[in-house]
Amino acid sequence: MRIERRGDEVVIAPLSPERLNFAEMVARMRKLGVPADGVQAREPFEYPERPGLFD
Repeated sequence: MRIERRGDEVVIAPLSPERLNFAEMVARMRKLGVPADGVQAREPFEYPERPGLFD
């Protein structure tokens, strides 16, 4: 897995010759740190009315 920071984005992509296990991937992501301006807040999402979906 390739973990790369491009400005405000973190790109996670498979890398065929090198395989990371989950713990190694998390360690690399923590090493990158948080963006300088923090994590962006998302706008609230309103789910559409869909009868029978949540019954």
